[in-house]
Amino acid sequence: MSDSSNQNVTIFSNETLINGFIEIIEEIADSPESTSIMEKLGYRTGKSAAEQINIHGNKPEFIKTLSSLKLKGGWGTVEVTDLSEDSKIMLLKLTKENDSNQGLTPAECFIFSYLAGLFSMLFGEDMWYEHKKEGAEYSLIMITPSANVVTNDLKTILKRKEQEQIQHLENMVEQKSLDLKHAIRELSSPVIPVLNNTIVIPLFGKFEDPHASELNEKILQGVVQYGARYLLLDLTAVKELDEFTPSVIHNITNSVKLLGAKTFLIGISPVISSGIVKAGMDLGNFKCFSTLQHALQYTLFIEGLEITKSMKS
Repeated sequence: MSDSSNQNVTIFSNETLINGFIEIIEEIADSPESTSIMEKLGYRTGKSAAEQINIHGNKPEFIKTLSSLKLKGGWGTVEVTDLSEDSKIMLLKLTKENDSNQGLTPAECFIFSYLAGLFSMLFGEDMWYEHKKEGAEYSLIMITPSANVVTNDLKTILKRKEQEQIQHLENMVEQKSLDLKHAIRELSSPVIPVLNNTIVIPLFGKFEDPHASELNEKILQGVVQYGARYLLLDLTAVKELDEFTPSVIHNITNSVKLLGAKTFLIGISPVISSGIVKAGMDLGNFKCFSTLQHALQYTLFIEGLEITKSMKS
């Protein structure tokens, strides 16, 4: 190996390029990907530098040279405080520069993984670092043989991040969709009290489970809340009859009947009427009205009530 000054220049060749990489990665320092990318870069750079200076088999001279190096990225020197060649375990003390306020940053990860790359080439096997202690002016790391070296290429790292973002967006869309459905259900089929003993429920759309169960529960709550004796089920907005609607109407009328209320059907079109009959429901069991007005007039009649004009003085 050559003297220390030449070694220093060789190990940290392309310094401007490396510093540029560090600055770019530090811009996304809060993301896990920045650490992985920086470690990948440091480890590869360390191994590449070790290959260029051919450090194989000359451990004492390399250790001596390493301890005289001036590190970059806010760091001063590296000192090998403990070395076991048999177990291949090194304890390194990295001293921070006096004007550095850096903590655990991507630049630090680069330096640590860079050293791991150097020692991997020195000992001829994969080695990795473990952050042991952090002080105001130094960091202590241990480098040992390890199977946990950063092996994923950057495409894998970025692909994983992309999949995580896609999953996050899908979860957001699903939640927004659920919120929208809930809002629509709250707005659709409202319970409308029109008289002291009468409520109107206009039906909209389709009534697949669990919407049908929610609708049935809402209606029963409305009957109890308003003390209704008559439920006017308005089907005017139901233009097509699916396989669920007849059973929904059947379940609603039976449930309301148990509470002592009667169900009147309003606005049944010929298509809906035919579909209900085909589904096995007997419309003869229901009072049916073409309009809400007619149904209200009927409820007033059977209650012995009528709407009159007030006399003006």
